[in-house]
Amino acid sequence: MNTTEVKELVRNWYGGVAAGSAGCCSSNTSPQDISCGIGYSEAELASLPEGADLGLGYGDPQALAAMRPGEVVGVSAAVPPTS
Repeated sequence: MNTTEVKELVRNWYGGVAAGSAGCCSSNTSPQDISCGIGYSEAELASLPEGADLGLGYGDPQALAAMRPGEVVGVSAAVPPTS
C-alpha cells in the first residue's frame, strides 16, 4: 500500500466515524462509555464541546500511567482497521 492509499484509507475511515457510520468498537457502545472505560471521568467528558468525544481515545495517560513531574507523553498515529 503506498502513501496515497494509506492517506485515503485513514481519511475514509475517520470520515465514517465523524458521520456516525463507522466506529472502533461495537455499535451498541456509546463513545462516552468507551471514554469512561479507558480512564476519563464524567467531569472531564462533560467539559468537552458537544460532539467532541467520538470514543477514539487511547485513555487518559495521566490517570493510567501514574506520571511524575517532568515526564512527557508521546503522540502516536493509529491506522484504522481495514475490515
